Amino acid sequence: KTNGIVYSSMPLNYNGGIIDEFYLEFKDGKVVNYGARVGYDLLKEVIKIFYKKNNNDNHAFETVLRPDAENQSTE
Repeated sequence: KTNGIVYSSMPLNYNGGIIDEFYLEFKDGKVVNYGARVGYDLLKEVIKIFYKKNNNDNHAFETVLRPDAENQSTE
């Protein structure tokens, strides 16, 4: 389970809105705190939507943040 803080290194474009200079704090795999210099309300909504779509699965957000998550091959 992930514990710690992840800081953005690049802006995030979500549905045409920009989230920049943001961070996510994890405890036992769940986002427990977050912030953004630009797009705070949008970040809050993204987190809310994500957990709702994933039935509050704490580990799903961890997987999205892995840079190689989409490139995993089962072959």
